[in-house]
Amino acid sequence: MSTVIAAFKLEETTDAVALVGYNDGGLLALFADGFPLPGMAQDAIWWTGKFIS
Repeated sequence: MSTVIAAFKLEETTDAVALVGYNDGGLLALFADGFPLPGMAQDAIWWTGKFIS
C-alpha cells in the first residue's frame, strides 16, 4: 500500500483509484482524494500502522 500512496502523491490527478487485495481474500479500495463509494465505504478504524514514504 505504501507504493500506491507514493504513486498517488506523484499523480497530478485526484481521481485515481487502486484496488489492493488483502490476505484474507478481501479488497481494499484506495482513493487519491478520499473519494468514498456512497453507501459502501467504511472508515478503517482498525488501522494502526503507518505508511513509510
